[in-house]
Amino acid sequence: SAPQSSDLRRSPPLRRAHARSRMIPSDSAGCSVGIEFAFHTVQAQGLAAALKATCDKVAVATGVQCEFVVTGSAKRFPLRAEEQLLRIGQEAVTNAIRHASPQRIQVMLDYDDRNVHLRVSDDGRGFDPSVSPAEQEGHWGLADMRERAKRIGAKFTLSTEPGQGTRIETTVPFKLAS
Repeated sequence: SAPQSSDLRRSPPLRRAHARSRMIPSDSAGCSVGIEFAFHTVQAQGLAAALKATCDKVAVATGVQCEFVVTGSAKRFPLRAEEQLLRIGQEAVTNAIRHASPQRIQVMLDYDDRNVHLRVSDDGRGFDPSVSPAEQEGHWGLADMRERAKRIGAKFTLSTEPGQGTRIETTVPFKLAS
């Protein structure tokens, strides 16, 4: 389900993300991953199916190789947490397409006994993490991802450097997601 209107008023990053939600992810070539379709997939089939659908659509629309991998035994957890992880994954893929010019993106969902880890990595141009892209006009993707992770008790990690691609990891302990 969508964030509640009271949540949107309290959180500028989520308010901005919600305003763009009908378009994200979309690149300058018009790639549209289909947010509403993906949310229905999360509800019906789970997070793994929705992330796979995201990768498949990105690959077809952009020609960028988008690989989806699941390790461990997939577990369902509260829909709110699955939807937030989906949005983080979609935003990370969108950022890669829009800003990094990658040849390859990998989305990995790794389940272990205590956590689910969402990793999105690309072989694009990377950036200097000491210069926040949010400081540039209209670049709020990282702030949105961090805010979404915080709302579900997840740890959010960014690894990048110029010329070396980018890796986003979000780890949610099952006990916090329930």
